[in-house]
Amino acid sequence: MSMTSHILIVDDDTALLEALPETIRSRMTNISVDIAESGRKALALIADVDYDAIVTDIKMPELDGLGLLERVRELRPDTPTLLITGHGERDLAIRALRGGAYDFIEKPIDRDHFIASLCRAVHARRLKRQVDEQSQALARHAGELEEMVQARTRELVEANAAKDEFLKARDHALAVAQGAHERLAFLAEATRILVTSLDPTETLSRLARFLVPTLADYCIISMTIKGGVSRRIATMHADPERMELLHSLSERITPDKLSADHPIVKAQEMDRAVWYNDLAQAAESLSRGYFEAHQALEAESVVIVPLAVHGRSLGVMTLVRIRSRGGHRQEDVDMMEELARRAALAVANARLYSDAQDANRLKDEFLATVSHELRTPLTAMLGWAQMLQGGTLDEETARRAIASIERNAKFQAHLIEDLLDISRISTGKLRLDTRPVELAHVIEASLDSVRPAADAKNIRLRRALDWKAGLISGDPDRLQQVVWNLLSNAIKFTPRGGLVEVVLERKDSQVQVAVTDTGQGISPEFLPYMFDLFRQGDSSITRSHGGLGLGLAIVKHMVEMHGGTVEATSAGEGQGATFAVTFPIVGGRMTSEGSVDGVLLPAGAHDSELSPIPELTGLSVLVVDDEPETRELLIEILSKCGADVRASGSARDALETLKHWKADVLVSDIGMPGEDGYELIRQVRAMDPQQGGRIPAVALTAYARGEDRLRALSAGFQMHVAKPVEPAELAAVVASFAWQAGKGRGRQPV
Repeated sequence: MSMTSHILIVDDDTALLEALPETIRSRMTNISVDIAESGRKALALIADVDYDAIVTDIKMPELDGLGLLERVRELRPDTPTLLITGHGERDLAIRALRGGAYDFIEKPIDRDHFIASLCRAVHARRLKRQVDEQSQALARHAGELEEMVQARTRELVEANAAKDEFLKARDHALAVAQGAHERLAFLAEATRILVTSLDPTETLSRLARFLVPTLADYCIISMTIKGGVSRRIATMHADPERMELLHSLSERITPDKLSADHPIVKAQEMDRAVWYNDLAQAAESLSRGYFEAHQALEAESVVIVPLAVHGRSLGVMTLVRIRSRGGHRQEDVDMMEELARRAALAVANARLYSDAQDANRLKDEFLATVSHELRTPLTAMLGWAQMLQGGTLDEETARRAIASIERNAKFQAHLIEDLLDISRISTGKLRLDTRPVELAHVIEASLDSVRPAADAKNIRLRRALDWKAGLISGDPDRLQQVVWNLLSNAIKFTPRGGLVEVVLERKDSQVQVAVTDTGQGISPEFLPYMFDLFRQGDSSITRSHGGLGLGLAIVKHMVEMHGGTVEATSAGEGQGATFAVTFPIVGGRMTSEGSVDGVLLPAGAHDSELSPIPELTGLSVLVVDDEPETRELLIEILSKCGADVRASGSARDALETLKHWKADVLVSDIGMPGEDGYELIRQVRAMDPQQGGRIPAVALTAYARGEDRLRALSAGFQMHVAKPVEPAELAAVVASFAWQAGKGRGRQPV
């Protein structure tokens, strides 16, 4: 018989008080939900009801979420409490977690994440109750058992029969009870270790020292950092004399780059322990290097446990027992998995704290850099201006003064424009004026702009441009800004007499621009953070290169707005770097006569006014929009390009259409009555591939902010296009997905 779980929702927002209980009841069974619109009313309910979980907003009048959490810890210390925070309230979230909160939920609330966290909280409370009940029952049972033992012992003494057998049974029962007590104590001590530090490395190092030799003879803990690279954080061996051997072999056990069939990857993908109880028997399924490394350490039983939290793997623990000690038992593996869950949560909380500190540090460093970079040109401008105003300069010096003022004013204008671009990016207000573009022209213009800076450092500029690579759909000004930033960055970090090379070439259905320099290169540690906002390899006051550190972040965002990708590679410091930008091609390859293969050109168009429309013949497109006039327009645009178009006015009608008609591309509105576009794409992605579950999908919507684009892509759309849309742009977007049906040269969606 299942037990009803009681949940309390506390929020002064009546909309959330109505929505959250409905979400919980629809996604969880045997649930009773109470609500309170203030912390005071919540306390009255908590005094009467022992809730399995409490969900409260962190910002409320009178008694806020942090205050309520403190009172809950006094009244019901075992009740898990989840706090709802607004976007950007990480400091409050950290205070809540350090105050004893179980988890925090960030607004806007992701239902899947919220329900998953709530289920874990309820399960944890139930488990705690079961442990308490079992402990009480065990204590009662131990007392009863002792009485039975004493009575039976007297009987056996008197009868002098079966004495040894009973004593063995008694010893076994007591050993089981003692073992259970020791395991609970072990988990409690491990938890204490995990919460004593906010440094993830120190936390995991202490955990490794604690696990050896109780659960393992040696242990390796590795974490996954940005870019999918695995890094060893902690190693420990029970025999100090074998620590050096473990260090030398740990690179073969947990290499930086993991193959798809590596046991660590398997554990992370399955989200559960991978256990080789007899390593020798599993040798054929393991790589030679991995097996030989463990064999050299005399391993017998190997357990790889993922460190996972909130559905995301942070790394793994590898725990090994040697041959002389014997293998692990199932209860050992169960304990390892429970420890891994607790360790992952502790690391996630520590990272949250560290990220907040890093954000504050980066903010301070960036503001200091902005002040320095803006004041430096001002010094020259104001100084020369005052000297010009004094009228004491000769004609030659006056010309030099004016040139210096102009040069520094342009430099300062560029800095301000970068700041404005970042502001537009952050608020989702950066828009593109898209049209068909030949990147070769863009590159030539960018080379002309940076040539004076290259000449000043005696840097050679070399180019290899394929003028027939093909057209892309983009904003020429923004594309030139991308190439200019990459070239300027290469020139900045290349020493005098060096080389900067730009290559334009076609790769399958894409165009790639690669900028390579012979400069100072990029360290492996900094490479994953090259395109992060406000990140600079050297942010100290002694740095040798100026700038705000915004250029590459702007490049990445603008490239992605064009549907492209950007990647940085470097062999290491002092060995140069390459930045490669890839865009999807619109239509076909440029012919020798200068026309475009597979692209429709309007009659009588001049070269400077080309507005090519891709040919969509043979492509089937399903259009979904609740506005009849919009549907008619979309049908007209795509039909004129040769596509077979069908239209639906609702998500439900679109799903029915897909069951009976195979479309190559889906173009859907987001804001629709009933089920919106997000719900539509979720249901489509849940369908079998044969029924259209993997159909390329475009979100065509008036919701055009950055967070709207991110939400659309996260929901399952491959591209986000803001309304209003030009006919050529819409056709180009649809054509870019034609690869899937084998009916065009579009870009495969990521």
